[in-house]
Amino acid sequence: MMDMAERFREALQGVLAAGTLVVTAAAGAWAQPPEQEVFRGDGAEVTLHLHGFLTQEELLILRQIAASPEARLALLGETEDGHAAIALAPDEGFIRDGAPANSAAALSGLPDAAAAQAAAMAACEGARAGGGADCVVVLEVAPGG
Repeated sequence: MMDMAERFREALQGVLAAGTLVVTAAAGAWAQPPEQEVFRGDGAEVTLHLHGFLTQEELLILRQIAASPEARLALLGETEDGHAAIALAPDEGFIRDGAPANSAAALSGLPDAAAAQAAAMAACEGARAGGGADCVVVLEVAPGG
């Protein structure tokens, strides 16, 4: 039986392989990003937390997930009636060598933002390599928008 982390990694690899994560931007458009970016629409409000450890590739992928209902559905499942979050271990990042980090955790269908954050962080902490910085939430999805 596939656990949530395996499902997340497979879904992300599928989205990457399908080439659906294509983002274009003017050079330097994100030279000095804000601490958060909020995406609203398609029945969701998505908050992307711009942590300093995220690479440009990881930020582009997370922005596409935030902006694309199809990518969110593939990675998080249905989020219209619940909250979702993605947590990462800063020392392990999100994508390394074209594959999601083992500690990358995405959970959905939770009753509120706090529950989604706690569940994603607990799953990340359980999967991360020993030592290093604690897991942090990088993306949150709330119904609405």
